[in-house]
Amino acid sequence: MYIVILNMLALLQMLVVLQGLSFIFYFSHQKGYAKAIPIVVTILALIIPIILQIVRILGIIDLGFNLRKQLDTKK
Repeated sequence: MYIVILNMLALLQMLVVLQGLSFIFYFSHQKGYAKAIPIVVTILALIIPIILQIVRILGIIDLGFNLRKQLDTKK
């Protein structure tokens, strides 16, 4: 059971990071930034663990507070 929970934890963490990265790409697209900015952030997040944690927290916040909807209403 421990191994199953450990594998599920790793899988869920990867999904939350993916959610955070997709929000960064969405935010960059909405603001009209260059395509290189979210790509550089993605590469840095894969290399530097601190940035990966920030992206993971951003993914959790996006899931909890629906940041995309709030970003759309500010237009």
